Amino acid sequence: HYATGIQSTPLLLACENRSMFLAALSMAWQVDSMCRSAVVLPFPKIDEALNVKVTSWQKTGFAPFAGCTKFDCQGYSFFLPNTFSAAPETRSASKLGLFLGGSGVKMTLEVGLPRDIATLVHLDLHHVRWVGLAHKDRLADSSSHCCVEINRSYRKAMNLVGDVAQWTGWEVSVRSETWLTHSIVLRRNHMPPLLDAAQDIVMMLQVTTAALEAGFDETR
Repeated sequence: HYATGIQSTPLLLACENRSMFLAALSMAWQVDSMCRSAVVLPFPKIDEALNVKVTSWQKTGFAPFAGCTKFDCQGYSFFLPNTFSAAPETRSASKLGLFLGGSGVKMTLEVGLPRDIATLVHLDLHHVRWVGLAHKDRLADSSSHCCVEINRSYRKAMNLVGDVAQWTGWEVSVRSETWLTHSIVLRRNHMPPLLDAAQDIVMMLQVTTAALEAGFDETR
């Protein structure tokens, strides 16, 4: 009622997965809005973190792999080894998540805002490769001496939730005197319901040289 000015009584709903429910509600609202006004409007919503203790894998109905823990960030789920834990400042509604895997090991997850594909073409960012190369340059510029070990395309193989969007990726690994940074840049392209938007997700694993010398395997 904020977008239309129509006064209505607040309606409280209980659901097992808030992100999936809001996605379905947003799709229905946008379709109805287009039929009524012939104008594409964003669904007005405000996401806030919930303080409800629910087992993470119960939200989507499938358990994490053996030896892994499932984490959520901005409606996306991913698995990390059990040695990782979410930093206190990380919330499921936050666009940036920090996960600690022991001394000298951390994983950073950044979920970008959806952007119109036409805008990405205008900015010469229509392929995830250009986003990955820009990320590589930022990593290289942050250190006076570094070596780029991996700079190649990446294929996301699994699709546990049956997502209809197109996924592409780019993989980058940069080693400096003190850190090894391994990043995967993913793009979710042609997002439903209108298939006209894309969203970038950056997963960055950072391991100190001391942790590598102590026997940490960055490939596991």
